[in-house]
Amino acid sequence: MLYVVVYDLPDNRRRTKLAKVLLAFGDRVQESVFECDLSDAAELARMVKQIERRICVDKGDAVRIYRLCATCVNEALVLGGTSLAQDPELIIV
Repeated sequence: MLYVVVYDLPDNRRRTKLAKVLLAFGDRVQESVFECDLSDAAELARMVKQIERRICVDKGDAVRIYRLCATCVNEALVLGGTSLAQDPELIIV
């Protein structure tokens, strides 16, 4: 399942650490936007746990995680940059 992770962290150090975590789970598509093709709920839970360990909500950090279903991926528009991460089992026509 494809997830889009977006964040806004005012602290450079926490932002860099979070980006490194997210790179282990997916691809950076914009400065603070990642696409993560996760295999199951357990992998999502691992990613969320690592995110939670690196952010400080009380200091203004914000992270949003959006799940994209197959229909949403098929209907996504990509203008410039790289194409959406794709599940090898998912065929986009």
